[in-house]
Amino acid sequence: MKIISPQISHKSDPGGIKLSLQNAAEVKAAYKGMMGSISKKI
Repeated sequence: MKIISPQISHKSDPGGIKLSLQNAAEVKAAYKGMMGSISKKI
């Protein structure tokens, strides 16, 4: 999973990339965590 945002140039810095997600639960958790950490950075 990778965030797409013109406001964030380095996607890995604010936790905008998640790798090796194995199932729907991991995707959901990664999305929630990513949105929480990114909203604090923007």
